[in-house]
Amino acid sequence: MTIRSAVEKITPEIAEKILSESKDIRNRNVSDGHVEWLSTQMKGGKWSLNGEAIILDDEDQLVDGQHRLWAVINSGVTIESLVTRGVDRKGFATIDTGAARTLGNVLGIIGEKDSIALGSALSWVHRHSVGKMFASAKAAGFSSAVGLGLMRKHPEIRESVEFSGKNRGNEIIKRIPRSAVIFLHYRFSAHSKEKTAEFFECLSDQRFDTAGTATRILRDWLLRRDPGGGARATLELLAIFVKAWTLFLDGRAPQRSYQWRRTGDVPEDFPKFPGERESAGKSLKIARRLTKKNDKD
Repeated sequence: MTIRSAVEKITPEIAEKILSESKDIRNRNVSDGHVEWLSTQMKGGKWSLNGEAIILDDEDQLVDGQHRLWAVINSGVTIESLVTRGVDRKGFATIDTGAARTLGNVLGIIGEKDSIALGSALSWVHRHSVGKMFASAKAAGFSSAVGLGLMRKHPEIRESVEFSGKNRGNEIIKRIPRSAVIFLHYRFSAHSKEKTAEFFECLSDQRFDTAGTATRILRDWLLRRDPGGGARATLELLAIFVKAWTLFLDGRAPQRSYQWRRTGDVPEDFPKFPGERESAGKSLKIARRLTKKNDKD
C-alpha cells in the first residue's frame, strides 16, 4: 500500500463526487455553522493552503475533510488543498485522537494572530452578550462554532488583538491577561476609539497621567495585585476595569482604591459598560413596538 500526498484543486464537482462516493464516512458529525463559516472564508478569498489534508483511504473513501468539501460545494469556490490518498482505514483511529481542537487552535489554523488569547477573549464577548459573566464558558453555551460566528460578527476585534500584541511588553499591560486586554480594548473602543487610546496611554505610562485620577489609581491597583489567580481573578479584573473606565469617561476617580465584591453580604453584579443600559432599554422599546405592530397586523 502506497500513501501519496499532493496539492490538488478541489472544485465543487470534485468535492461532490468524493462525498457522494464515500459511503462510510466516519468523520465527526457535520456542523452547519462551521461549514457556513468556511464557506464565508472561501467566498471572501481568505482561504489559504495551510497543510491540513483531505484524507482518502486506499479505496478513495473519505476519511477526513468533509467540512471543507461541504464548504466548497456551499460556496461554489475552487480551492487548493493537500490531499493524502491510500491511507489504511484501520489507521483512522489514530487520526485526530489527541485533545479536541480548541477555538484557539482553529483560529490559528485559519491565520488569526494570537489565536489562543483571541479565542479566550471571544469567550468573554459571548458571556457578556448573553449576560452570563459569572458562568464558565461552557456553562454559558460557548463553543468553537459560537466563537467562529462571533469572529464574523466582530471583525474589528482584530484591532484589539493588534493592540495587545504591540503592548505586551509594557510593565502594566503585561500584568493583565491577554484575553482581558483584547476584550476590554474591544468593548471600550465600541464606545470611543479616541478615549480608549487615551485611557490605555494614561494607564501604561504615568508620564501621561497625574496622581489621583481614575487611571493612576487603577495603575497602582494593578501593581499591587497578584497577576495569577485564574478565571475568578480575571473576572474581578474585568469588573474593576469597567468601573475605572466609567469614572475615566466622567472625569472622576474612586475615593480610595477599586473594589468589586462578587460575594459577601452585599454581592455586586458585573458592572455595566457606559451606554449599555441605554442600549438595552432602546432595544427593549423597539422589540415591544414590533410586537404591538405584529399583534395589530
